[in-house]
Amino acid sequence: MLGFALTLAMQVSPCEFARGELLRAFADRKGTISATLVSGHCAVAVPAGTVQLTSRSIPNRVRARMVVWVDVTVDGRLRRSVPVAFDVRWLQEALVARAPMAARTSLSEDQFVVEEVDAAAARGEPVTVQQLQSKRLRHELPAGAVLGKEDIEATPDVTSGERLDVYSGVGSVVVRTVAVAQRDGFRGDRINVRLEQAQQSLRVEVIGKNRAKVIDDAKNL
Repeated sequence: MLGFALTLAMQVSPCEFARGELLRAFADRKGTISATLVSGHCAVAVPAGTVQLTSRSIPNRVRARMVVWVDVTVDGRLRRSVPVAFDVRWLQEALVARAPMAARTSLSEDQFVVEEVDAAAARGEPVTVQQLQSKRLRHELPAGAVLGKEDIEATPDVTSGERLDVYSGVGSVVVRTVAVAQRDGFRGDRINVRLEQAQQSLRVEVIGKNRAKVIDDAKNL
């Protein structure tokens, strides 16, 4: 933690110190971050002595409303702990949805427009174009919404309700059939699938994009 010392002070102002600590914590972020004081004890009376202000840990995520706790010590003794609240704006370029998008939609650059926005109001840090690869929406996204990291998730190799190729065989004889996944799965996951041509479920292991292999024929009778 950073701090500074004053000698023989009778009154201190934690508010500007807290603002400086908040902006310093996010100095490495792209764009412009500003903090407007909302509430806090900006004039704290303390006994004469060496006064030190120290900020507590500041969350790593930029939010629209943030509180910085400041500990006030005199001659090494804690005298006050003061919360200082700020409205935070984080202006930067971000991806904004052109139209409403449903949950589980696979993402691509042409679904978004780049605009300067207040990213502090987004769900997590804004996503870059490069981060769209092999990602889909975790939930619905309305038109005009900023795409944040909490809005996306990795696209599974197999998606529930979609077709996939299932392989089974003995020795050099391999049989391929088409089935429908009953849940999402990534490479190495074991899931149930339903054969398209029969009312039968199989237990399979995902081996690639829309591909799986039967785990044990004896268990799928």
